[in-house]
Amino acid sequence: SLTAVSHSTAPPARIQSVQLHRSPGANPINLHPSIHHNCTMTDLQATPVGDLNEKLDENPVQEDQYRMIWIGTGIAVFGNFLSSLSFQLQRLAHQRNTKGLPYTSIPLWWAGFALMALGEVGNFLAYGMAPASLVSPLGAVAVISNAVLSRIVLKEPLSWRRLIGVILALLGSVLIALA
Repeated sequence: SLTAVSHSTAPPARIQSVQLHRSPGANPINLHPSIHHNCTMTDLQATPVGDLNEKLDENPVQEDQYRMIWIGTGIAVFGNFLSSLSFQLQRLAHQRNTKGLPYTSIPLWWAGFALMALGEVGNFLAYGMAPASLVSPLGAVAVISNAVLSRIVLKEPLSWRRLIGVILALLGSVLIALA
């Protein structure tokens, strides 16, 4: 027997699924759309029921979405790191400005400004590639890298209390990214 479930009655009918029952006790054969449930009867292919889940796991659209999420996550992390580095460079320019020059005339300040712009462009792109629920919490990377870079670049002390805060922020970012 042959059973078909369609989305509409207007020709051509959109087929959701078709199942072919052979003899009693034999495995039925599912006929399913090759990519989505949005095809006509001629677009169907035969697959034994046991192989159906394996076929659905091989969806290239899903792989591209995951790849974009990972790329967006990487861009968000890198963009937040660049923003943090930009703050440190601008603060360093302020500290080194002993002559009282306008900050806009100091090349190091402009380097920090350029890195900030580049980091924010990265964050903007990340929001287009990954869900906001993932990109937003990754803003904690800027807090973490600010704490570490201020120790390296500006020689500021890092107390145990702040170090524990950095570790907890890092742990929270990782947990949210993995969830």
